[in-house]
Amino acid sequence: MLWDVLGRVVDAHYPGARLLPRLIVGFTDAPYFREHGAVAYGFGLFSRTMTAEAMSGRFHGNDERIDVESLALTTQAWLDVCQLFLE
Repeated sequence: MLWDVLGRVVDAHYPGARLLPRLIVGFTDAPYFREHGAVAYGFGLFSRTMTAEAMSGRFHGNDERIDVESLALTTQAWLDVCQLFLE
């Protein structure tokens, strides 16, 4: 169900885009949640000005950061997810 809701949110912000799984090597708390039966995905939206290559180069480096537009998009996306679950 969460996967479907995430797909709807992606489509709302980027019509015609598809939600695709991607493995990103790094630490996440998701395994701890999954041990207790929770579904857990890392999820975020990137601004149209950021390429995947540019964004991936910003993670876990000396200058780790995210652009403000991507932060705003991801925040709105999670609010949208919550709203869809409340409907």
